[in-house]
Amino acid sequence: MKEEIQRILDAFSSGSQREAESLCESTINTYQNAFMEALTVNTATDYIAVVILYCQITAKIKKPWRAVPKLEAVRGALRFIDDFMTDRETVASSYITVAESFAYAGFLPEAISYFHMSACITEDPALKENAFSQALYYSLRFGKIENELMESSQKAIGLELTKRLIFLAEEDLATQIKLDPVESSAEYLAIRYEIEKAVDEALESDCSNECFCLKYWRIKKKLLKDEFGISWMSPAEMNPDICFQ
Repeated sequence: MKEEIQRILDAFSSGSQREAESLCESTINTYQNAFMEALTVNTATDYIAVVILYCQITAKIKKPWRAVPKLEAVRGALRFIDDFMTDRETVASSYITVAESFAYAGFLPEAISYFHMSACITEDPALKENAFSQALYYSLRFGKIENELMESSQKAIGLELTKRLIFLAEEDLATQIKLDPVESSAEYLAIRYEIEKAVDEALESDCSNECFCLKYWRIKKKLLKDEFGISWMSPAEMNPDICFQ
């Protein structure tokens, strides 16, 4: 595995981003097949590791949405190590890494779910607190904390600490840019991957001199309205007091 990973890293560090992504996709297929052929902890962890590398590569090239199908496909391997791996902290850490990748891609319900699962797996107090903290934070970012998560957190780490984590999350969110609540709607959630793909394709032919974020938001707003009938306000519109450059 080390040789494949090194080739991917060498391609990426040399500026060959498309080659690195392509190599990584090929490697994922190889390790996914190896896991399916031999259901072992080693093949599962290798498969998960290369998917996480793909997440890191797509994040660096500002296309984290591309990793979402890979993250969804790796669920079986995660469940396998959850069932058979004795090192619970490693299992919990794997769930957290997947959760962070979903969060970076903007797929918050999935991120919240994996943070919650991690918190339930680990027995390490610090890791459990961190996982619940992230699950609560992204739940507030998404719009609300589900009863199941609230009850689980209170039972695992206590009412007072849960309240403290929510307070800290609310303080943190107060400093973050506001997002359009439509991003939490069922109609928007249903087309998240599709819209990101469409925006990415449109960006390829856009020759404007805008900064990346403004260009991205302009295209996304138009496509959401024209192709999906969804009215969406960009972060620039939601935060008129902030100058995005």
